[in-house]
Amino acid sequence: MNKKLRQQVLERDGERCILCYRCGTDLHHEPPKGMGGDKKADRPERLVTLCKSCHSRRTGRIGCPDGEQEEYRQKIVGYLRGIYGPITQ
Repeated sequence: MNKKLRQQVLERDGERCILCYRCGTDLHHEPPKGMGGDKKADRPERLVTLCKSCHSRRTGRIGCPDGEQEEYRQKIVGYLRGIYGPITQ
């Protein structure tokens, strides 16, 4: 991902995690690249800012209570739809 796109997404999200509102430094693809998401999805309508903790939980790198990943997915998709409308492939 290029620096311009990264900065654009961070600025759009106010450099805050869209899930917990803490300082966000990680960019997350939705759907996650490691979970079948498009490897070429480096587009603003597929990216959100997350803090390291929420990013690790969303991608399954650390344990998540049952249903939390789906809850995170729904929040992320809802956030992106609120900005860009229906998300297409």
